[in-house]
Amino acid sequence: IEALMQLVVRYGAAVIALAAYFSSQAVSESRERIWIKCRSAAESIKSALILYRASVRPFDGLDRGAQLRQRVDKILQEVKEIELRQPQSESVPDLHPLTVEEYIGERVDDQINWYQQRAREYQKKSDDCRRYIFGLGALSVLLGLASAISAVSAWIAVIATITAALTAHMKKQRYQTLIAMN
Repeated sequence: IEALMQLVVRYGAAVIALAAYFSSQAVSESRERIWIKCRSAAESIKSALILYRASVRPFDGLDRGAQLRQRVDKILQEVKEIELRQPQSESVPDLHPLTVEEYIGERVDDQINWYQQRAREYQKKSDDCRRYIFGLGALSVLLGLASAISAVSAWIAVIATITAALTAHMKKQRYQTLIAMN
């Protein structure tokens, strides 16, 4: 344990510097802003394709293909400054006409299922974080008690820092807000 403590003291400054750098990257709002913009663009294109397939305004005329191209080009123009990644597979969107039942199945039911699945995922992540935080808190209490008879008090600060980092991560991820929204 003493050798480990010496390593922590020796390399502690470097670890703190790295932690500060990675923390600033993790809380950067630019990543979230880019994700929101991309998600909005994807949903807009998906919506346009569904409207096209349902042959409703503005895709109910003879120029419906041109209307779709124009709308997709406009959406892509709004995200042109974002570096694009190639999709994992080249899929061609389904453009066959839609009935009302197919629309409900592909758009409405699909969205409901997607949001319910995401809510379950966020709930699991939230529960996992709570368990880790509780466990680390209990460990801190035990180390606090043990420090009365041995030299383990330095570990309390380490565990408290990890607990605080996990708590901040959980708050940053907004799991509870996302669960409520889904």
